[in-house]
Amino acid sequence: MRRTVSLPRGGGELSFIDEGPEDGPVVVLVHGMPGNQRDFKYLAPAMSKRVRVLRVDLPGFGASPPGGLEVDDLAGSLLGLVEALDLRQPLLAGHSYGGVVITAAADLAPRMVGGLGLICSPALRIHRGMRRLPRVTLGRVLDSRLRPYVSPPLVRAMHRMGFSRRLRDDEHVRCFDVIARYRPAVHRARLLRTVHPTLQVWCQDDPLIEVEVSRELDAHLRRHLTQHVALEFANGGHNPQKDHAEVLGMALADFAKSCAS
Repeated sequence: MRRTVSLPRGGGELSFIDEGPEDGPVVVLVHGMPGNQRDFKYLAPAMSKRVRVLRVDLPGFGASPPGGLEVDDLAGSLLGLVEALDLRQPLLAGHSYGGVVITAAADLAPRMVGGLGLICSPALRIHRGMRRLPRVTLGRVLDSRLRPYVSPPLVRAMHRMGFSRRLRDDEHVRCFDVIARYRPAVHRARLLRTVHPTLQVWCQDDPLIEVEVSRELDAHLRRHLTQHVALEFANGGHNPQKDHAEVLGMALADFAKSCAS
């Protein structure tokens, strides 16, 4: 069911899909950049018979109106959703840049979050997909008078890279607005101090995040957390929530239940 909620303290609105039983554990699925709740259209059905699943459109994506561009702004909207719906320590699961958003949310309000699901998420050091992107220069261009001229080529570039043509042009451009503000050192620090139970997922053939980067984070989390689960797939690229929906859905549902117990 599609729902829209008004966020506390004038935080705007957030749109999401609400599926599954109202009682019991809750999993909040957070898409990457660019993206929206449709990124989990295969994963959600694999989970919703066992746990409540909320598929969120982050501000400016899908049906959610625009909001702040900083990761803390996006994380604040997510925490506002948790507060507005009175969710009891849900499992936050983020794909790609969604992993950065949920890590920030858990760091900002640790008692509101029950656990983390990191699906092909940026890790402790910058990955090759981000190294190829001139984030600072791009951010300055998009904030300048050149924005109307550079936006169409950026959209075409996203299409060539395989991102969905179903996404609006403004969603593609907003993705660059957000990524330009990514601070790898801040994300690293947040991962290093997390105390939340964590399920980490990655694929050996991910074209954006090297397997060594993901395994390095896995090794750290194993050493420092009392509850950590890792899933490594041989294939699936950057989107295991599509190619391995059944296995991943079951793992997330089981992990949410273990975090709630």
